[in-house]
Amino acid sequence: MGDVIAMTGAEFEQLFQTCVNETREPYAVARDALRDQGDEAVPPLLAKVSESSDDDWLPRIVAQMVLGWIVRTDLYEQVGHILRRPGRTAGPRPVSLVPAPTAAAVALSGLGADVVPRLIEILVKTHEWDGERESSAVMLALDYLRDRRAVMPLLDLAAPGGDARRRMLAMSTLGGLGDQAAFEVAKQALDDRGNSARLRGMAAVCLGRIGDPAAGQALRAAAAAPVARNAAVTTEDLILRQSAIRAMGYLGAPGDATELKEMLDQESNVALGLELVGALTRLREPEALRQCGNENTVVREAAEEAARSLSGPGY
Repeated sequence: MGDVIAMTGAEFEQLFQTCVNETREPYAVARDALRDQGDEAVPPLLAKVSESSDDDWLPRIVAQMVLGWIVRTDLYEQVGHILRRPGRTAGPRPVSLVPAPTAAAVALSGLGADVVPRLIEILVKTHEWDGERESSAVMLALDYLRDRRAVMPLLDLAAPGGDARRRMLAMSTLGGLGDQAAFEVAKQALDDRGNSARLRGMAAVCLGRIGDPAAGQALRAAAAAPVARNAAVTTEDLILRQSAIRAMGYLGAPGDATELKEMLDQESNVALGLELVGALTRLREPEALRQCGNENTVVREAAEEAARSLSGPGY
């Protein structure tokens, strides 16, 4: 650091704007030039953090990224060490659209809130860990950390026109954050029939977790059975309906419990029947579960067990 020549204010500004406007190698080169300034770069970077508004979020988070590389180098380097480890899940998990909680995601979130700018940097700037396992781990870590600084970058990743896998991961994380700002992008993704069932399903779950009752009608429509009672259930139908049913269980809009109970009584598909049991359990509706009129024994037994778990001893 001692051999580094101090830069002028104009040189700092030029490098900083490159960091804001560029990605991948151009970003990394400019970032490293600022990083090499060490403590000399800290005051102007702190000024960038304080002067940026919520509407102009990118300069603020970029300043935090570069600051982290100067003052929390060891912490930031741990991220790479964690992501380079062989992938494994942190424990059993039901099959779901939501990525499994990998050990990497748990370890990353264990680094605390100071690592959030570094995780965002990976997603929107350096793209150095673009593999599915690594991207999932970074997104899940942001989900676990529940830091609002991730909302705006994730909204950019979830927007129409982006990579479908990254859009799904971003919406999954936005749902976990539960920020109202994600409502429109998730609603648009659910309503767009040109999107895959998986993407629409993730958007549905995101809406349910956000908890805005305005999503109720769209979720009920997505969860509804085909008009023909015994119509074949396609894989696409199953994915979307399961997700929408799950979302209704998260949302708990007025009338949802009654509608879910009616769907439970009439549903002939076992997987969907069990999803309906799960939604009513999430809404804590033991009486509706106790009165389950589904034709399938497996579904009825699951409803009975769920009602018992909600009612406690003496049921």
